[in-house]
Amino acid sequence: MEEEGRVNKEGRVNKRSKKYLHIALFFIIFFLAVYILLKPTIKKGDLAPDFQLPDLNGKTVKLSQFSGKIVFLNFWATWCPPCIEEIPSINELSKKINRDDFVILTVNIDQTGRDNIKEFTTSKGIEFTVLLDPKSSVSAGKYGITGVPETFLIGRDGRIIERYIGPRDWKNEEFIKFFNRILEK
Repeated sequence: MEEEGRVNKEGRVNKRSKKYLHIALFFIIFFLAVYILLKPTIKKGDLAPDFQLPDLNGKTVKLSQFSGKIVFLNFWATWCPPCIEEIPSINELSKKINRDDFVILTVNIDQTGRDNIKEFTTSKGIEFTVLLDPKSSVSAGKYGITGVPETFLIGRDGRIIERYIGPRDWKNEEFIKFFNRILEK
């Protein structure tokens, strides 16, 4: 008599073992597909996908309108503690690099509505441009972000110079020097 879950005398796998192999294969394929789909799609050197989103006042802003400028593009949410921690340093960055050819755009992915986000930005003293992407059509759809905060530095030619996953201290002198070097090119 053949033992359940074992190979029989002829070297064949019994039905129970085949079932477990099929289940294991399904999970391997499933997790591989999830990994491929969630893997960041935009990388250094790629052309930044153009988009248009409303700002907090309802005005449509397009990335392409900043062609020829360096764009600091940050994705964030009000419910994200690292994002909130990062806000003062982005404000400080906007003061330290106050140039016409350096643009700070942030994209909020909250689904709480314009008024709630506007109230939040006022309470936090946000001085940079905030765009709204409640359906994540740009953040996840075009940029493939995997979490917030996530930041892209886009060159004058529209290509990704750098991608930063996670919070940073943007007022740090090393970042300021880096941004200034890029601006001088």
